[in-house]
Amino acid sequence: MLQVRDVAVAFNGAPVLTGVDLDVATGEICCLTGPSGSGKSTLLRVIAGLHTADRGSVVVDGQDVTALPPHRRGIGLVFQDHGLFPHLDVSGNVGFALRTRGVTSRQRTARVEELLGLVGLAGFGSRRVSTLSGGEQQRVALARALAGTPRVLLLDEPLGALDPAIHDRLAEDLRTLLRDAGTTAVHVTHDEHEAALVGDRSVDIRHLNPGTPASPVRH
Repeated sequence: MLQVRDVAVAFNGAPVLTGVDLDVATGEICCLTGPSGSGKSTLLRVIAGLHTADRGSVVVDGQDVTALPPHRRGIGLVFQDHGLFPHLDVSGNVGFALRTRGVTSRQRTARVEELLGLVGLAGFGSRRVSTLSGGEQQRVALARALAGTPRVLLLDEPLGALDPAIHDRLAEDLRTLLRDAGTTAVHVTHDEHEAALVGDRSVDIRHLNPGTPASPVRH
């Protein structure tokens, strides 16, 4: 499903990624681990099209998307800060991408209700996102990312800001949600325990990226 080949990135002459290869199978949840500053988020941004690599290619479902803009890659994104729109209610956030794609109101409503049920937020559609807990906001962000039926879902430290008391439960819930949706996903975390809870497979980016310095540049 996802193939990353020979991706290299340097910032101000300092290497961050040095010829990274990564394969993720259809329906697989691959957890990308490593310490802060090791290049995990940079690799996700390259896959998503948010950063242009110095060299290398990204292939999704057999299509070379290296030169395509982010909105044409069929890739969904979930970040630690959720990125929700505060002026929209839960339904408005989840259905935003569908509305911009011209999906009819009836179809949009049905899809939003389906997704809210999937993430355990049935009946939350009219709630303001500011009234939700951190865990609930993360579920809304996940539902929004899934709304466009992405070919690959990228999750960048999505559980990093959550209260430790609910972290493990939400990690297990996230795995269940991704499995139920049949989503191919790359989940970035520095937490090996979280990776074990969420992923089918865990890959330390330092094993993919051996040419970087011991203390990579933060970015």
